[in-house]
Amino acid sequence: MVADEVRRRNLLVMAIVFQLDKTGNPSPEITCDGCGGVIHDHTQGVAILDVPRAEPEKVLQPIFLCKGCEEHTDKTAGPRRKAPIDQFLVQMLNSVQLLPNDLEAVGRRMMQDAKY
Repeated sequence: MVADEVRRRNLLVMAIVFQLDKTGNPSPEITCDGCGGVIHDHTQGVAILDVPRAEPEKVLQPIFLCKGCEEHTDKTAGPRRKAPIDQFLVQMLNSVQLLPNDLEAVGRRMMQDAKY
C-alpha cells in the first residue's frame, strides 16, 4: 500500500466545517451528522462516541447531533457515550495543550485582527 493511501485511510472525518460570512471570512461551524444542519449554539447539540464499550487506546470518531436528531436516535439506538459540545471542545483543547492563557492570547489577537 502506498504511504499516501495509508494516511488517507487513517484520517478522521469530523463535522467541523468552515462557512464563509458575508464578507468572505471563514468561520468554523459544527454540522449535525444526522440532518446536516449547522449547530449554532453549543447547548443545542451533543458529541457522541458511537461505541459504548470501547477497548483501551481505540480511536473513536465523534458524531455530532443537534437536539432533534439526538432525541430521535435516543429512541432507536442503544446506550452510547455522549458529552455536551462545550465539554467535548474543552477536552479537545486540553488534549492539544491549549490552556486558558493561550485562549486569552488568541482572543486578543482575533480582536486586534478584526480592527483591520
